[in-house]
Amino acid sequence: MPEGRRRAAVVLASIVVVLLFAACGGGTPAAKVTTNGTTNGTSTWIAQKLPPGTDTLNGVSCPTSVHCWVVGTSSSGGGAILAGSAGANTWSPQHVPTAAKVVGFGGVSCPTTNDCWAVGATSINTGAVVSTTDGGTTWSAQTVPRAVNLLNGALATGLYALRGVSCPTTSDCWAVGATSANTGAILSTTDGGTTWVAQVIPNGISLLNGVSCPTARDCWAVGATSTNTGAVLATTDGGTTWIAQTLPSRIAQTLPSGLYALNSVSCPTTGDCRAVGASSSNAAVAMSTTDGGTTWIAQGIANGISLLNGVSCPPGGDCRAVGADSSKRETIVVAAHGDTTWSTQRVPGGISLLYGVSCSTRSACIAVGTTQSNVGAVLATSSG
Repeated sequence: MPEGRRRAAVVLASIVVVLLFAACGGGTPAAKVTTNGTTNGTSTWIAQKLPPGTDTLNGVSCPTSVHCWVVGTSSSGGGAILAGSAGANTWSPQHVPTAAKVVGFGGVSCPTTNDCWAVGATSINTGAVVSTTDGGTTWSAQTVPRAVNLLNGALATGLYALRGVSCPTTSDCWAVGATSANTGAILSTTDGGTTWVAQVIPNGISLLNGVSCPTARDCWAVGATSTNTGAVLATTDGGTTWIAQTLPSRIAQTLPSGLYALNSVSCPTTGDCRAVGASSSNAAVAMSTTDGGTTWIAQGIANGISLLNGVSCPPGGDCRAVGADSSKRETIVVAAHGDTTWSTQRVPGGISLLYGVSCSTRSACIAVGTTQSNVGAVLATSSG
């Protein structure tokens, strides 16, 4: 594998690495499936029919219940973007600009049905951003900086992949990832991507996997520290200042391999956020805040779930999270709005891993990942 593609794969598959180490712990019983009625978001998940040529799907964004975009990698070795409607069970590939040199996408954010930004990595060891303003009829490559600022003023050169993106408006976006110097990275734009600027982040962040911005001034980003603990960074001034937030001590642990991370965050409001990931005890992590991150509280997850890769919380609705159980099969968990417990939902057979989820409403969600035959997977629900 060429060096550029190898490096891109390291970041784009970072969640898989966490899974492999977490699942090796063994000794955890299979996840118990519970269905507690509509108050806990019980749903029927249906596998969607996808066009050939789609490999792993990493991210999804649904600005409405009938407009969704999913991103990942194609079987030909490049990035993949699909647009579809869960209700119609119809998904179509969209053209990724050749000039972008994308080897894979890690995340996508669509604030409207016309405007989307997808992020990932290129074959020349840089972060990649492509965007559309016409609902995906055309996608264009955007220019991103090659150097990322650290708090001490030093430059960490070699931004080589972006893992997540959040665009609360059609002008304002934040993208997160990592550099070749093993530091986290945050990029921002206030002009729809005409100009992307590297933002200053605290020292000691080794990787950022996800970001959620309910407004153009308020964002939360999650990942891992250089000391192998989970990390949450927050800004309330549009990125001028990013502050590391304190996590619950009982989950701030390390895996035996020295790898532990938070993988995704969803903040429907400036006070309410959920973050998910993996712990050192071969168990998934979920935590919440209702005060903007001043206090984070660890939440209970059913036994047998090894890690969680993605989470989505629509305003006023239930949260869904996706990941894998201890046998490296798929799982979907759900928590009622404002609740502190998560129950497990059934999904169709043949799914291997789930990486991302997007819920436009309480009852309309899309989850993405890969099947047991190593092709892309999209699951949809419209019941709640």
